[in-house]
Amino acid sequence: MLDERVKRTAKTRSIKPMGSILSALKISPSVNLNAVNAAEEEQRTAQTANCRNQPSGPLTLETDNQEEMLDEMFKHAQPKFQMPHFVQDNPDAILDFLDVALSQSRMRPIATSLRLLNNKSEADTAVNLVMAQLAAQEIPVVVEAFAQIEEVLKEKKRAVAVLGPRVDQLLVMGAMQYRYAHNKHMEDENICKEDVIKLYRCVTIALVTLFDNSVLAKQASRDVLRVLIPQLLTVMLDSRLDDLQDGAQIVKVINVLIMRVLQKSNPTHVLSALINLLHDCVGSDNVSDRFTDLVMKCLHKMIRMIQFVIEDLNIDSILLDIHEFLKAFPSSSWKEGKDDTPIRTVKTILYMFVEIRGEDIMKHLSLIPDRQESELVSYLHKLLARRKKDNMKSLNKNTNPDDNIENNRLKGNRSSPLKLSKSTHEALTEIFKKIGSKEQTKEGLSELYDFTQKHPEADIEPYIQTYSDFFEMSSSVEFSQF
Repeated sequence: MLDERVKRTAKTRSIKPMGSILSALKISPSVNLNAVNAAEEEQRTAQTANCRNQPSGPLTLETDNQEEMLDEMFKHAQPKFQMPHFVQDNPDAILDFLDVALSQSRMRPIATSLRLLNNKSEADTAVNLVMAQLAAQEIPVVVEAFAQIEEVLKEKKRAVAVLGPRVDQLLVMGAMQYRYAHNKHMEDENICKEDVIKLYRCVTIALVTLFDNSVLAKQASRDVLRVLIPQLLTVMLDSRLDDLQDGAQIVKVINVLIMRVLQKSNPTHVLSALINLLHDCVGSDNVSDRFTDLVMKCLHKMIRMIQFVIEDLNIDSILLDIHEFLKAFPSSSWKEGKDDTPIRTVKTILYMFVEIRGEDIMKHLSLIPDRQESELVSYLHKLLARRKKDNMKSLNKNTNPDDNIENNRLKGNRSSPLKLSKSTHEALTEIFKKIGSKEQTKEGLSELYDFTQKHPEADIEPYIQTYSDFFEMSSSVEFSQF
């Protein structure tokens, strides 16, 4: 039964010969393959119906003329390629062409967002966009952004309104770019060093313009100045700038910027930042002596200005910073032979406070936590006692003219400072040269002490007065302690 069903199925099945299929696929060159009309569709349908009506037979594969049919199908589909022809030009004529005039490069790129900064309604959006560009690591982007900031800073009133709340952010971005330039760009051989110089110049000029604005300069916080000043000093000490064409100019403008920071900033903020920076230098073994010397030079500049800015100083805050310094590095910790210039610099600040405020300096100890154990308080008492003693001597000198005359008569019997021998005068001059030298200060003070013992009639005050105010203060205190 199964065999009969298989035979009936074979009789009813109709298989289309391969030849008819290839005939249906035959392509004429004039036929558009993308647009088949309805007549061709009906023709194919009729042919399919006729094939279904044909009686079934054995499975056959017509291979006659198969290659000719395939060639006919694809001969019109093959594209034709043609090699391009070269343009026939005369090389000598090319050399006769006029030179192309290139536009001169600009030191400062065009400020693309400056129009937005001039528009009050869009100023905040524009400033936020520019401030975001200040943190970029691509030199052209940063140069353009600082150029726009500089243009805004040139108009002081508008600068206060636009950049007033963003002074600390702007200074932090400037410090970041100094760090990028020193640590990254100067090390990268693929970056043109002229671009690095342009970055240094653009950032520095923008910050100098900022500190020329007294309102904006006062808004720089202590912590931000503590971040900015080390970056400026690091750039000044970068010996790689000596090998660049405009490297010396960069050091000069950085020096100008440092002076602006010291003179224009809030005196409490900058003095506190420098004391804390000196604290960090003394407590670290990775800081170079040159860097520490620059920090102390900045402190010496501030010490000279204390008498002029005393009313603007928060003395309580400064005394707290000095208290922390002396607590971390007490006088007993400065061993023999160790350079004690840092602690002498800090104590000179206290000397200035006592000279200006007198006994009232003790009213500014509100922030000192442990006054009984504080070396700061102890040293202030010593300075006040010495000051009181000097005042008493001066008072007695003015109230006892007879004694004064007698003293002058006794001094007249001795050799006066004006009648010192040439060799003695030269010896005293050499002593003061040693005192003025950082490496021979202690040796000079020791020789000065021996000199005063051998020549008690000699008055050394005229020699001291020929030196700077800082030298007079620091050496006098140290000599009295010696």
